[in-house]
Amino acid sequence: MNSLVETVQRVTGAPGRVDHASPGMMRVLASVLRFARPILADQVRAGLLMDTADMRADPADRLARFPSIPMTTLEEVVRREIAPVAGPAVAPQPG
Repeated sequence: MNSLVETVQRVTGAPGRVDHASPGMMRVLASVLRFARPILADQVRAGLLMDTADMRADPADRLARFPSIPMTTLEEVVRREIAPVAGPAVAPQPG
């Protein structure tokens, strides 16, 4: 997720900083929200999983099976999908 944020900031020029809640805090928050806001509790648990699990993907199998389908980089997706709607305050950086 840090790579995603860094790429979006670099491509769009968006300012900001990234803060993290500790895994312990996320567990407590999910437990506290379980009955009052179950959907939010599930989102916190999903965030905990994404923050602690190895989410890397190896494209080797996909490339071997479908060599004619080009890979799209994260930067390409951000330039195509996020930068155009970011508005004039967050213009794409030349690159």
